[in-house]
Amino acid sequence: MICHAHLETQISPITLDGTTSTPREVYRFTNGDLFISRPDRAEYRYGKVVEVEPGRFTSGHKTLILSFPPPIPGTERLLMVHSDVIDIRVTVFACSR
Repeated sequence: MICHAHLETQISPITLDGTTSTPREVYRFTNGDLFISRPDRAEYRYGKVVEVEPGRFTSGHKTLILSFPPPIPGTERLLMVHSDVIDIRVTVFACSR
């Protein structure tokens, strides 16, 4: 499955202020691994993907949720939540198989 970022909100873990942007990340899932690429960085292996319950997966600091409705007709919707000490991001992806 290949997923293109559609909309992202970044939240400061200190102030909880949020900003919205249009990200350009691409997530590629293959053989149980998550690969990430951006225009300014070549594709790299982020980590193993583990299903923790139906439709919800984790990989490193990311929680990945397959959900509806899709942001673009004919695609699947992936919601990604990334959280660590310096960064909290919620990103919506449009995915195709």
